[in-house]
Amino acid sequence: MLASQATKSWLLENRANTMDWPTCSPDLNSMENLSSILARWTIYELKSTIIDAWEDVESDFLKNLMNSMLNRPLKWFLTLEGR
Repeated sequence: MLASQATKSWLLENRANTMDWPTCSPDLNSMENLSSILARWTIYELKSTIIDAWEDVESDFLKNLMNSMLNRPLKWFLTLEGR
């Protein structure tokens, strides 16, 4: 006998009061509601953290990064010629 059948039998035999409950209702599932709230909060926090990090990057750092990117293809090409 499955656990759900055993439970139903016990409830019936002991004349326990029960109420109808939807089998898979996300509206009545507190964990589904919590997960949904946390997911939205987490996405908001992630976006906020990324924006804060971008705002903290100094323009000189970005300029140096771009300048180094301009030289990288040339350096790579020169290593190919040396082979």
